[in-house]
Amino acid sequence: MAQIDVIQSQPLELWRYCVALVDGRDTTQTMQESSGLRVFDHMEDRFRLYPTSTGTTTLTAASHGTTDSTTLNVVADSHSPARNAVCYGNSITAAATSNAGWVKELKDDLGSDLTLLGTQGTTYPHEGHSGKDWEWFATNAASPLTSATDTLDIGAHVTALGATPYFAIWQSGENECFTASTGAESGWQALINAQLDHMDDVLDAYTAEVSGVTHIVMMALPGAKLDAVWTAYGSPGARWAYRKMIHLYNETLLTRIAARSDAAICAAGLAVDPVSGYSASDAIHPQVGAEHGHLSMARMVRYTAVANW
Repeated sequence: MAQIDVIQSQPLELWRYCVALVDGRDTTQTMQESSGLRVFDHMEDRFRLYPTSTGTTTLTAASHGTTDSTTLNVVADSHSPARNAVCYGNSITAAATSNAGWVKELKDDLGSDLTLLGTQGTTYPHEGHSGKDWEWFATNAASPLTSATDTLDIGAHVTALGATPYFAIWQSGENECFTASTGAESGWQALINAQLDHMDDVLDAYTAEVSGVTHIVMMALPGAKLDAVWTAYGSPGARWAYRKMIHLYNETLLTRIAARSDAAICAAGLAVDPVSGYSASDAIHPQVGAEHGHLSMARMVRYTAVANW
């Protein structure tokens, strides 16, 4: 796992279904935090943490004989001066056009300390484009990041935004895996590598043009856990194949982001409730409002943004 950021005295919930590649509730999972200074609840379906002091500590998870650790970075809730941000993504991000979703929740939470930039939407500007993936952002003439000749042109994009972003926040992975997961598992890694090569191209070009930009890259969401929600997508087997490919995507993504000095990972893919975070009819797009998926996403993005403010 990569570093996980959280704000002091704010809740961090990591769902067992998302932490390890398991089916159903995995009560054999354990999670430990090294300092002993934080309130940690082991619940049936999740781990809940309330960090009481700032600083770094080690978070260790174990499941079926496999152990992995990450740094838990606890920061004060300080977000000044005001920053500009662009939120890029697929249809999950595009919910902002309807004044809904994680982009709205993030802006409403941070208020005047965060100015949203984007060519899509009005009240909550964004760059969410339904059905798209890293390859599209990097190579398609319709991408906001390219010129008419399908080459990356971040300078022209920033001009169109009307201001220079401090944060570039990226939500992706679901479209990269949704259709591909129906193919042979032996080909998944090559497909993921190709998509993340496009990600690196995008981030490299962006950083070269916008000095000092911080990229916040979200882990992909695992999708709904209940087989019944997947009936519109084929079969329960479709859920498990998608879940496995998302897990592989996130493992590869973590390695890529760890090698970069201009990017931070956001552990949103561990924090969305795979049951109540989704509706009964949509296995891919999180629900909005209340304590549903989009609010959890926004909370994790906020934690990572504040840690890099």
